[in-house]
Amino acid sequence: ESPTTNGNIQISVPISNRCARIRVVVKRVAEYYGKGNGYTLSISGLRGSLTYDGTVTGDSVVYTPAASFDVEDRLCTIPLTVLPNATGEHLTLTLYKNGRMLWQSGVDQDRKPVTLSAGDDVVMIADVERNDMFIQVMTWQQYKQNTVIY
Repeated sequence: ESPTTNGNIQISVPISNRCARIRVVVKRVAEYYGKGNGYTLSISGLRGSLTYDGTVTGDSVVYTPAASFDVEDRLCTIPLTVLPNATGEHLTLTLYKNGRMLWQSGVDQDRKPVTLSAGDDVVMIADVERNDMFIQVMTWQQYKQNTVIY
């Protein structure tokens, strides 16, 4: 039985951070499709809400984060704080230029669907030169250790 104060029942509701962080880096975009403006990246397969027990629910959400070219001509997004995908669902990364789809994938280097769990802090790396169209997924910490960021 819960303790009471002046006849009201007190209930403890645990609060935990169920968010994840994601960044996207796309290699060789300028080399294959030209440098300039008009590039858009979208990340789909995420949801917009959680239940009290932490189950991911809600409407499907497509994120279109701000992106720009770094000094090595990689198209890089800002970090996004998002809810993870729902059980049985996966992420899809799509690259557009001036509204025309250029590249799309939802599988990682092992040909498994790309998923995002609560607490993840990852970078999705795509290389448009590769014909096998997969996304390399690694933690942001691993990426920072192997990449000089300007």
